[in-house]
Amino acid sequence: MSYIEWLENSLTDKLQEQPVGEPVALRAYLELSDDHGHLVPTAGAMAAVAGAWFDAGLPKVYALGGADQGYVSVTATYPGGQTALIVAESLSAAAGERPSVRLLLIGNHGTMEFADSPGADFRTVDRTPPAGASSEALSRAIAESLRSGAPVEGRAHSRG
Repeated sequence: MSYIEWLENSLTDKLQEQPVGEPVALRAYLELSDDHGHLVPTAGAMAAVAGAWFDAGLPKVYALGGADQGYVSVTATYPGGQTALIVAESLSAAAGERPSVRLLLIGNHGTMEFADSPGADFRTVDRTPPAGASSEALSRAIAESLRSGAPVEGRAHSRG
């Protein structure tokens, strides 16, 4: 199981208790890999997780940055009005940085913070972005937004 899948499952279980009411906004900062190729898929996976927490469809995304800049920043606006700000940043292995995740989930009745340093306990952690239809659709939309400099609707991939 990937770290992001673990994160989704763990916090979904907590959200069942409705500690914040209905989730309406997410701020997520993820430093999981020194592989610049993981930035867009990591942001796409986190946007898909946010959509699951919001119980919403695919969002419209606007992205800045890119692999050459070492980060991808995404604003995702979901059909129900919920919003997520997601930043996936590359680790600098040369600087000895450790993976880190910081989330702030805002609901209509409170907030919840989450901070973690995956692998700090020396357990092996799969930090690669998980595959999945929503994650892949949002990764494509984020990549298109980076290319075009404009917001892009997340769409399920249709085979034709």
